[in-house]
Amino acid sequence: MVGSRVFGVFRGRFRAVMTAVVRRVLRRNVDPNGRGAGARFPPVEAMQVTDVAFDAGHVFDEELLALEAASDTHRPHAEWGPEYEVVKAAFDPLFYLSRNPDIARQALDPVGHYLRAGARENRDPAPWFSTAEYRRAYLKGSAGQQPNKVNPFYHFLTEGRAAGYAPRAPANYDAFCRSIGSDAHETSERVRARMEDVRDRLRRGELGEMVMKATALDPLIGRSWRAGLRVRVPPASNAIGVRRIGHLIDLQHQAGGRRAKAVIVVDGRKLGVGAPEIEAIIERTIANVTADETVVVVLDGLGSVAHLNPMVRVVHFGLAMPRAKDYKPGRTLVEFIRSLRPEIVVNLNAVLMNKAMRRQGRAVAASSVVYQYLPFDVTRDAAQLGSRYYRAIDVHHRVIVPTQAERDHLTHAFTLPEAQSESIWIACDEHAPPPFIGLRTEQVNNAPN
Repeated sequence: MVGSRVFGVFRGRFRAVMTAVVRRVLRRNVDPNGRGAGARFPPVEAMQVTDVAFDAGHVFDEELLALEAASDTHRPHAEWGPEYEVVKAAFDPLFYLSRNPDIARQALDPVGHYLRAGARENRDPAPWFSTAEYRRAYLKGSAGQQPNKVNPFYHFLTEGRAAGYAPRAPANYDAFCRSIGSDAHETSERVRARMEDVRDRLRRGELGEMVMKATALDPLIGRSWRAGLRVRVPPASNAIGVRRIGHLIDLQHQAGGRRAKAVIVVDGRKLGVGAPEIEAIIERTIANVTADETVVVVLDGLGSVAHLNPMVRVVHFGLAMPRAKDYKPGRTLVEFIRSLRPEIVVNLNAVLMNKAMRRQGRAVAASSVVYQYLPFDVTRDAAQLGSRYYRAIDVHHRVIVPTQAERDHLTHAFTLPEAQSESIWIACDEHAPPPFIGLRTEQVNNAPN
């Protein structure tokens, strides 16, 4: 009983303190005119949409085009400052309203909404400008804080464009632009011009006429017109594509910018920790291919590469990898390996490579002979053996196991014929024939360029 009474008193006092704090914050953020001080702009007004003429050669969506025309002729309240006119001159109301149906339903002034709330919510004022990417790239404070009072689009129009900033700046964008012989601002301007050209041809040109004729046959085509307002110019307008290209460029630099005859993929945690079978495989590969034609790709950790032949090119895959949730490193790994055009790919049971082989393994096997190393714990585990070997047997040309016992177990577990069991190589057996004798040269020679 006493405990419940004490808890009730504490809860009452806590509620009183929180109420006082909220009231103080509200009093501090309200100016004499009754507006929140944090919102430095007047309220967003609704537009007059009735009897508004719109200019378009092909009318796909009368309601949306009427809203665009109303936005062009809308005169905001006199309290709006010069920031409104600067932003409106480059603003794309048709794009903004099509991407934000909640604003379109209320017929709110899109420019006023962007200045007052849209920028804080990371809404984009035009298809060629990314509010979130620009803020992250150029508007961070000294302590990594983002100044909320700076409108990203206004900053770009008044300062950023003259400074050469990119309106869309995903990770690795500078490296991507350098790879095509251009800087970030020039590339962005070319993408913007391309977007506007396609949009104009869709609204007023032959492209739009063709879409309207197709719409007469299938109305669903016309309903997808709003999606066409955001023209994409791949890969420059795709953040994931730009990140992947920038990462590939860094990997190519680490590889010396030239091809390799053999690529060895290994987890960094397994290097220099006393794994004799892995060391034996690397040494045998280098001995049969030559060191200067071998690339060792280190995944998941740096590892110790000091013991490797100094002629071997070592690529640390994860050093420049974008830390994004939507980034798929397995695909980039496969693209990088294929760009080296190797004859041999040796996967030393690297986790990321195992996953990539299950998804893009056929692409690797189409141009290279793939070797899969199976450690002791895999060959003795039926579940892992089934997923690592049996399901991927068509993309792994050869298999490497630690000892003769694992080779016998694998042969027995899958009832392999003698001819196929010869493709299983023993890593630590110095008397075993090198695994790279009898390569499928006809497959490598016929591989696509």
